[in-house]
Amino acid sequence: MKKRRSLIVWAIILVLLIAILLTMFASVMVFNGLYSKLDLSEEKISSIDTDSYNLMDEKDVFNVLLIGTDKDEDEQDTDGASRRSDSIMILSLNRKTNTVKVASIMRDTYVEIPGEEPAKINNAYYVGGPLLLAETIMMNFKIKIHAYMQVNFDAFVKVINQIGGISLTLTESEAEQLNTTNYIKVKKFRNLQPGKQKLNGYQALGYCRIRHGTAVNGVMPGVYTASGKGDDFGRTERQRKVIKAIVRKFKRASMDRKIKAVQNAAPYIKTDIEKKDVIKCAMSVFKADREINQLQIPTDYEDTYVGGQEVLMPDLKKCRKNLKKFMYSTSTEDSKKKE
Repeated sequence: MKKRRSLIVWAIILVLLIAILLTMFASVMVFNGLYSKLDLSEEKISSIDTDSYNLMDEKDVFNVLLIGTDKDEDEQDTDGASRRSDSIMILSLNRKTNTVKVASIMRDTYVEIPGEEPAKINNAYYVGGPLLLAETIMMNFKIKIHAYMQVNFDAFVKVINQIGGISLTLTESEAEQLNTTNYIKVKKFRNLQPGKQKLNGYQALGYCRIRHGTAVNGVMPGVYTASGKGDDFGRTERQRKVIKAIVRKFKRASMDRKIKAVQNAAPYIKTDIEKKDVIKCAMSVFKADREINQLQIPTDYEDTYVGGQEVLMPDLKKCRKNLKKFMYSTSTEDSKKKE
């Protein structure tokens, strides 16, 4: 397995949906206030002409593109700074089966990009923002994307700190990497140990940013998850573990903490989702089974080079089939993917 050079942050939007649902029952005014704090975009995925793509779409399934960007608020103030979609997920909510599913798309996946040269999928966001990324996913994987949410480092840290941290189990190589690099921005928090422990927002962010896998020329240490995954495979596995940990902790948090967490994070979340759809999504999350079903895309691929860059060349026919079965299966067991 080869090294993939990238930074990483993922989107914690699932937390937002749960909080909005719970606070909505408490007060309509509170719900309206939370929604108004979001960075609401006038550019809508619904405006994309997808008639020629022959997309899979069902009325009971709502798919939200989650985009994690690799710059925090301070870095955005730097001249020439640009965001990259270093975490790409599809949150699929099935109101018929009451299931929540998350498909992670590895950023090195080589795809066709509408109006551009073929490239790694994260280049679609760099060139054309959320709408071009959504269209790229729809064109290549033939599933309908209904809305998007994008979040940066700041929201990630604020929400996790607000709910009192999350519990994760670190391998020895993960703990060593976090303690000896600048992945954890605040130095005093570079004090982690192998095993299960509570991580604050800065530490959890560092955990998600780990990008190394196999050792490079005997100099850079290999970093692996408990299941033995490194590189982009380990990175996306860590993302999904953090999602589970946040959801578990968030559901147990007090109403006051839920409201404050969303209030702190909302300004850092940009989305085109309509208020009525937020309510439907949140209700789906509330009713869903506790297990979050997961899939990593591409499911079938060749690890190769294009133009001197290491890429994952997907078998699109197989990937489309697996993704559609995962998202639209009427059987929870058929669609469930264990780590």
